[in-house]
Amino acid sequence: MSVFEGEPADAKDGIETPLDLVRNAREHFIFSALLSDAIGHKLITPANFRPEIQIHTGGPGLTIRKVLAEKDLETAGWNNILGALGNSALVVDKALDATFGSKAPEDTSLLGSLRAIMYQTRNAFAHDPFNPIWSIKGKYGRIYSAIIQLPDVTGKQTTVPIRFDGPALDGHRFKLDDVGGLEGFWSMSMACEALVGRDPRGRAPYHAPPDQ
Repeated sequence: MSVFEGEPADAKDGIETPLDLVRNAREHFIFSALLSDAIGHKLITPANFRPEIQIHTGGPGLTIRKVLAEKDLETAGWNNILGALGNSALVVDKALDATFGSKAPEDTSLLGSLRAIMYQTRNAFAHDPFNPIWSIKGKYGRIYSAIIQLPDVTGKQTTVPIRFDGPALDGHRFKLDDVGGLEGFWSMSMACEALVGRDPRGRAPYHAPPDQ
């Protein structure tokens, strides 16, 4: 059965819920991808940026001076996607904890595997966001698998297999292939959003759980 069957009920207006958190992370990831795409297609160029800006804060404010080159934009565009991926892992991990409670590393079900992979991805980025390293210790040193049925833009179901080899990754630099590429991470995020949205606790007011 697909985790995407049925639509989750909307969260109450004005109240942040675990489902809201996951959706916000998804929108951040999408915007980062759109921004990178616009840079790649020369819709955004160094000419779009002023060499000096002032950010008003109600205090002394902040002045930033920077003359951008085209290469700067390409690098920043990719770093935005990488940063959004790490941010998504952190937010989704918290939302899953708030919805489903404590993790069980030995759980290799779909939900258990998704939670383990998101948690390990969050940890890799937490230590060094722009040079994430896998640090997979203890009970998480195992293989997690997830087969996700994800609807594409036409509504057709697409099967996305994920295989996460914790023992082999420990100590290595993060690569997108480790999580099935961008499409693999996206499918896991969407599956987590669907699972959180289907549980009443995912639509209840959010209370940050303690770090596990």
